[in-house]
Amino acid sequence: MERHPLNEHTYWRSVRFAYFALVYLVLLWINAANVDFAAAAGGGYGNLLFLVNAFASYNALYLLPALVLTWLAGRPWPWRWLRLPRGAVLAANVMAVLTGALTTLFFYANAKIHALYGMFINGFVVNLVMTPGGLESLGGSASSTLGFALIGLAFFLGHALLFLLLAFSGRRFALLRWEVRRLARPLLVLLLSSMLGDHSVHAYASAMGKSDVLELTQEVPFYVGTTARSLFKKLGFEVAAQEKSLDLEGRLQYPAKPLEFTKPEKPYNIVWLVAESWRADTLDPEIMPATWAFAQKAQVFANHYSGGNGTRIGIFTMMTGLPGTYWDAFLKGRRGAPLIEVLQQQGYQMSLYTSAKFSYPEFDQTVFSQVPREQLHEIDAPLAGWEKDRQNVSDLLKFIDTRDPARPFFA
Repeated sequence: MERHPLNEHTYWRSVRFAYFALVYLVLLWINAANVDFAAAAGGGYGNLLFLVNAFASYNALYLLPALVLTWLAGRPWPWRWLRLPRGAVLAANVMAVLTGALTTLFFYANAKIHALYGMFINGFVVNLVMTPGGLESLGGSASSTLGFALIGLAFFLGHALLFLLLAFSGRRFALLRWEVRRLARPLLVLLLSSMLGDHSVHAYASAMGKSDVLELTQEVPFYVGTTARSLFKKLGFEVAAQEKSLDLEGRLQYPAKPLEFTKPEKPYNIVWLVAESWRADTLDPEIMPATWAFAQKAQVFANHYSGGNGTRIGIFTMMTGLPGTYWDAFLKGRRGAPLIEVLQQQGYQMSLYTSAKFSYPEFDQTVFSQVPREQLHEIDAPLAGWEKDRQNVSDLLKFIDTRDPARPFFA
């Protein structure tokens, strides 16, 4: 075997550089699925060049946290203090593989979410994953969690094998003979020049109102554009008019005044059934014969329009009658639905059931925040959605049979 001409630290820096170069190519491949270069070319070669430049520079930026952490792990002084001379090399190599795998795994998930929902990972997605019951609300189960874990494991194993292959090839065939430090400065200058060019174009397009250019960046994950309207105005350019945004501040005051009601002599019992993702036009004798037959003997209100196309806003607007934009104010203030308060004031017994979690969306902190926890029933057993539905129906019927018949109930 030919002895490598570089010393050990320099050689492993070359291996890590080659590894991150391949990770960069993987990121380009993953994120290219989100970008329509053909549409950009249709707007002119200038638009295409701008998008390619922004795409290439941002994919390099995505690697910056991994590069910094790897560099920190490879600092020699803590390992000298611990009397582990090879510790710096080992720590840097392990950190490179871990951060490289995490970066590609994150952007792989990001690309899948964009393909499904047309958005990148954002606060909503983080809230969905971090909030208890979030994934369950989408039908997640133990098998789906296992599938995600296996995908993550495959990414880490693949990156480890790639790194080992580069190290073996470099030793066996003496492929890595160059010193990384000679490449670092020109690559850094190239990246900074690329970023300066793309943000300069974005600032100009923003000032001139060239929306076709600005829209191109929506396909680059987590792109943050630069604006310089005041600068262009001082330079004598005719800056495009900017739309003014409505900034509302204040404290939630709802209802505007206390609700007034007269307690009926014989209050109604209320059973409120909500079906997730149920389309109104399926209520017919062919698809839902039993429900259709029941509806023929009941009042049917066909002019209710939901305030949103998701569970969070749909339930919120149903229970409050307010637009979904008030959700955050209710959540921050732990404000419940006045309807529930009125029923509690009238002595209603309450029992609420869900096949998901009351914590996601955060109904236990909004519309049902004033309902005692023991009256919010969830099923923790690993059952399918339809099995939980059946269990909830059985529990609801049991509650109705065992309640205090002298008092009305809400379920």
